[in-house]
Amino acid sequence: MGETGGTNARHKRGYSRIPTGAYIPAGSRQGLEPVWYSSLEGVHDEVPQEALRPVDVLIIGAGQNGLAMGYELLRQGLHGYVDKPGADANLVSMQSERAGHARAASDRGTSERVELDRTETAKSSPERATLTTNADLPNVGASTSVPTSSQSFLLLDAEVRPGGAWQHYWPSLRMADVERLPALPRIRMGNIDPWEEAADVVPSYFADFEDYFDLPVLRPVMVRSVSEDPTPGPRLLRVATSIGLFHARVVVSCTGTWTRPFVPNYPGMADFRGQQYHTQDYPGPRYFEKQRVVVVGSGLSAQQHLADLDRVAKKLYWVARTPPVSSDEDGTDSFLRATSRSSPVSRKRCRAMFSRVEPYGVRWDDGSYLEADAIIWATGFRRELRHLAPLGLRSHGGGIVLEGSRVLSDPRVYILGNAPHRFSDPGRDGVEARRAAREIVAFLRSEVHA
Repeated sequence: MGETGGTNARHKRGYSRIPTGAYIPAGSRQGLEPVWYSSLEGVHDEVPQEALRPVDVLIIGAGQNGLAMGYELLRQGLHGYVDKPGADANLVSMQSERAGHARAASDRGTSERVELDRTETAKSSPERATLTTNADLPNVGASTSVPTSSQSFLLLDAEVRPGGAWQHYWPSLRMADVERLPALPRIRMGNIDPWEEAADVVPSYFADFEDYFDLPVLRPVMVRSVSEDPTPGPRLLRVATSIGLFHARVVVSCTGTWTRPFVPNYPGMADFRGQQYHTQDYPGPRYFEKQRVVVVGSGLSAQQHLADLDRVAKKLYWVARTPPVSSDEDGTDSFLRATSRSSPVSRKRCRAMFSRVEPYGVRWDDGSYLEADAIIWATGFRRELRHLAPLGLRSHGGGIVLEGSRVLSDPRVYILGNAPHRFSDPGRDGVEARRAAREIVAFLRSEVHA
């Protein structure tokens, strides 16, 4: 894409918060960048050839869907994975209260939820939100003392801190711009300042959820591939990661879309002398002061960028291949609030897509031309499923056929968050993760008795 400003912009935000019990691999660039970003530049290409680590259920990704899946497995009685001989007894003791919280809260129903209240604690601890509840928390775990299964689960996350893709959103994205708040099972955000950065608020919420239920998350860990294990015996999945190899009976992929930005290919893109960005590495409006900026895309992200840049850009142009939309159809922008009719976006005419990029601007087939200092590609994302390619899950039509969240051709593989649902659905209702957890437990039991 020619020269970009994304790398410098990405390092402007510090990743300072490390969750309790976070696993930091020796030699990792902790605090600098997520592992998935380094992997794009070939920094962590080799997989350490260590002894295989066995785990029953391996969850890939610790964003909203991954955390919901971890909670549901904990509620089903599975315990967190520990990579130390003889450590399971200590783990069970440590996790018993959290497992009780999960199951007992579920038994009481959705009317009693823990609430994350940031406004009351902002003065005393701006980085750390506390948990408040309208239930009697000291007695929540009284009915259940220990996890009820010897089966284990583990979450692998390529980020350096909790928060999934939210931690990478542009600094000017405030909570007021977020229409559909993320909602994890049993714990919700309380009152929040609408002017706080979404990239700070949501990761803090996710981190508190991880801590409260003591979910077993290893980060930063990049999953390279999931393949059939060739050794004789039970059919297991071999998971190659940046910290070594795992054996898993079930793999749940919750990798979302953020690591797969889509940029269409137009002639001349590599020759452009200005800056090119994608929504993934959009740094915020101050990087575009007094510049001529072309925003490409018809979705809500493009409209947010336009509203963001309206007061700082010297010239602002909007182009799209398809007519602008007022709602998100594929789920990738569904958390954003649609711009109002009185906003600068509604007053700005969207032009048809240009035909080529030139060193100092963009040109249409009819010869018309616009000079540009920067191009922002708000052109969406693709599902991150490349790590599953060795399993050959795609049908003749090119897609992966799912029955609910389970891959139809391989019942050991689940993909969560793949449907174009509303953003808040998996956390607010937990239906997808809950159903998948029940199916996984039934599958594990059937294998034991087979």
